This record gives sequence, structure tokens and C-alpha cells, in this order.
Amino acid sequence: MKDTSSYKRLASLLAILGLGALLLFSTLDESQRQPATVLPRIEPAAALHLLPSPETPSPHPSPPIPPVVAQSYLVQIIGDHAPVLERDGSRQMRPASLTKVLTSLLAMQELDHNAPVVFSAFAKSAGEKESHVEAGEAFIRNDVIRFAIVESANDAAVALAEAIGRKRGAFSFDDAMLLFKQAANQKARELGMANSQFENSTGLDDVGHYTTAQDLFRLVSHVWENYREIWDFSRAGEADILSLRKTEYHIASTNQLLSEFPALMGGKTGLTDAAKGTLILLYPIKSNRTAVIIVLGSDNRFEDGRMLIRWLEEAFNENVGIKRPIPS
Repeated sequence: MKDTSSYKRLASLLAILGLGALLLFSTLDESQRQPATVLPRIEPAAALHLLPSPETPSPHPSPPIPPVVAQSYLVQIIGDHAPVLERDGSRQMRPASLTKVLTSLLAMQELDHNAPVVFSAFAKSAGEKESHVEAGEAFIRNDVIRFAIVESANDAAVALAEAIGRKRGAFSFDDAMLLFKQAANQKARELGMANSQFENSTGLDDVGHYTTAQDLFRLVSHVWENYREIWDFSRAGEADILSLRKTEYHIASTNQLLSEFPALMGGKTGLTDAAKGTLILLYPIKSNRTAVIIVLGSDNRFEDGRMLIRWLEEAFNENVGIKRPIPS
């Protein structure tokens, strides 16, 4: 009986202590209690398209994703390993004349600066968009690249490809085109463009001629880091070029955004029936870094490019084009 009474008294004491603790906690001021942690809600659209990169500070706050109509596009900072904005960046698409960036890169690598590049009769039969250069005219390498990049002249791209192929040992035009094609695809593989295949130097629609926005970013970055003069050429709204016979030719850019965004650091346009509109733009952002915009399969490539530039300016709080103050 004694042990039972002791247990009852102990149980009563514990109950009293528990009740006291409960009353004490209930009298605490609200400020003394720890609030529950509320996790932020991630909007589905932002989770799908906005991909913060560890190398580049995330935009603050993220502006609305622009209503781009392109089937595939990408915005990525050179040097970063992930895009900041993307739609179907790995989708295989026709590049149209964006191909001429690869053609120009190969010309820089394989042709001597002062070696004459001839617009042969074969080159002049390239079809569709051609320059006003007469068959038989010759220019130094960089001037032919300017025809291809600024004016997007198909005959210039074929002239470069023919010169590359002949330097590699071709005796006929057809053999020169085959050797160029091999060189182009070998270079693409070296750059890690695993989802790309090139059939010609111009970007004209061809079975098996395709790339992706992600692969093009690799190409654009390589050219920026190693052959930046190609992008410097692309900034010209117009230019006069002399042939080796001193005939003067005037060229005008196909990039309608150059005058609207004078801060543009380079670009390339493309357009075919199958590819629709394509576009590459290079635009400066904070800390002397450069963003790449790639647009593929667009019914309104310049409006898409315009919206993506403005998104960049707002996202990184920097409008280089209109001299908005840049925060430290």
C-alpha cells in the first residue's frame, strides 16, 4: 500500500508540473515564439525557362519571360555553363545563314590573310541571295568574309568554301565542296557540337543540314574568344570593299537591330523557307561580360531578338544601349 501511494503522489506531481509548463508557454508574447518556415512558391513558367547559372549572378528580380515566337531560343553568358533563358535549346533546327559563321571561322583558320579568294563561276551560281560581285573578281580573305557576314551573300560563302577545299587538295569544284563539308563537320565535332550536321557553306536548305541553339552557342563563344574580328565585321551597318582589281563594291547589313541597339557587339541573320527566321546577337552586360542570344525557327526574328535584348537589360539591371546607370 505504501508503494502504491508513492506512485500516486509522483503521478500527481508530474501532472501539476506539466500543466504549469503549458500555462507558462501560453502566456509567452507572440514575438517570443518561432514562426513556421514558409517555402517560396516557384512559378511553373519560371522554373521551365529561367535557369540561373552559378557563374553569373541571378537577375533581380526576374522580369516576365518575353512572348518570343521562335520555336527554339537561348540566352547564355559567354563563359557560363548554363543558359539564363531557354526554349528547346537542344532541338535540332535548320540554321539558315547562321552557317556562314562556321564557314568564316574555317576561312580564318585555313586561308592566308592576303591569299586571293576568287568568286568563280561556280560560286556565282550559288543561288538565292548573292552579292553584286562579278564572276572572276578576287578579294583578300577578310573582305570575302565581310560579304558573307555583313551582307549574308551566298556566293561569298561558296567562294570561301571553294578556296578552303582547293587548299586541301581539291582539283574540281565538286571535290572542293566535299572537302569543305568534311572540314566543317570535323570542326563542329571539335567544338562539341554533337547535335549538328552541315551539308553546305551557305545554310541553304539541305537534307541533313541542322544544328541546335546549344551547339551554336559553342560556335559563337569559340569565335568570340579566338576570332573576334568576325564579330567586329558584323557590327558594320554598311561598308565599301575593293577587289584586287580595285573595283569598289558597296555592302549593307541584313541586321535590322544594329541601329536600334548600338551596343550590339556582333550578330548574324538567317532566313530560308524551311528554317524561317534565325538570328545570333551578342550583347554586353555588367562586369564586361557578353551575352549571346540565339533565335531559331522564328516568324519574327527581329522582334524576338528585340524582346530578348530588353529582357537582358531589365534582368541584369543594365541597359548599355541607352546608358542606364549601372549599379555597383
